[in-house]
Amino acid sequence: MIVILSIVLLLTLISFFLPDKTHAERSIIINRSADVPFALVNDLKSWRKWSPWYDIDSNATWTFSEPSEGTGAYYSWKSEHPKVGNGKITIDESKPFEYIKMSLLFEGMGASGADFYFETIDDTSCKATWMLDVTHGWNLPSRWFGIFMDRMIGPDYEKGLAALSSVCDEMPRKETIAGFDAELKEVPALNVLSMRFSLRPDKVSNDVFSKSFAALYEVMINKNLEPDGMPMAVYYELGKTKLDFEAAIPFKGSFADTDKIKAHGLEAERALVITYRGAYDKMTPVYEAAYEYIKNNGMVMSGPIREVYLTDPEQQPDTANWMTEIVFPVE
Repeated sequence: MIVILSIVLLLTLISFFLPDKTHAERSIIINRSADVPFALVNDLKSWRKWSPWYDIDSNATWTFSEPSEGTGAYYSWKSEHPKVGNGKITIDESKPFEYIKMSLLFEGMGASGADFYFETIDDTSCKATWMLDVTHGWNLPSRWFGIFMDRMIGPDYEKGLAALSSVCDEMPRKETIAGFDAELKEVPALNVLSMRFSLRPDKVSNDVFSKSFAALYEVMINKNLEPDGMPMAVYYELGKTKLDFEAAIPFKGSFADTDKIKAHGLEAERALVITYRGAYDKMTPVYEAAYEYIKNNGMVMSGPIREVYLTDPEQQPDTANWMTEIVFPVE
């Protein structure tokens, strides 16, 4: 008894000097642009395609939020298998094509951070890094667990990243227009809050949009409206002497129109979507190439063009890294 108690006391004493935080990570080079693996991680329902834990227990139950992608999305699981257990993972912050920060609650452990980072290498490859950060605090048994965490979680992370890379390789390659990824796809319907303008092209500046988006977000906060997508411009007329357009933000909820701010729907439609990277005032060649592509492929425009701004210029000052989806509705 004295020996056993001495060993327990020694282990307890040692645990006070063990790290109260543990970090583990694994990385892989994926031969696709960062938007491809980002989409597979950002949509939690897509984890079925590559997660190392889905095949361990076929009887496990999985519950997903709706929507299942982007900031605020989550899924929870329940399993009697000791390697799966019960838990919940939530996307706390999602920045397109750069990172996805998540919180992990695993039964029997404290709150952890499970994050993905995507580093662009070139137009056709990226580095994906999967991290796990556990804060043990004064949970002394958890501190001992932290010593072995890298060896325990590392193989699963390596298996998951390898599967993620394999799924990316199998996905169809996108076409390119003016050097940028392009694809024909179905664009879902959206409700937007908007401010409409009719101006000469030389009177349109980034300031028009920044002030409009700020005003729209302020109204959404005051009216408890939930954002449902990234801010966008909706162009009804792109003439040499007049631009008829809206500054708009997708939202959930109901709103009574005012003199300046309107709520309306954008219909679901088939569209040519180009993922553009660069400054907003350098898009003209992309538009010209898109019009030529639409004409050469026997399609016609069927609705207003959207520019969906995926990057916040205040957070990313380098215009070369600004990401925009240009949506051309076609039939």
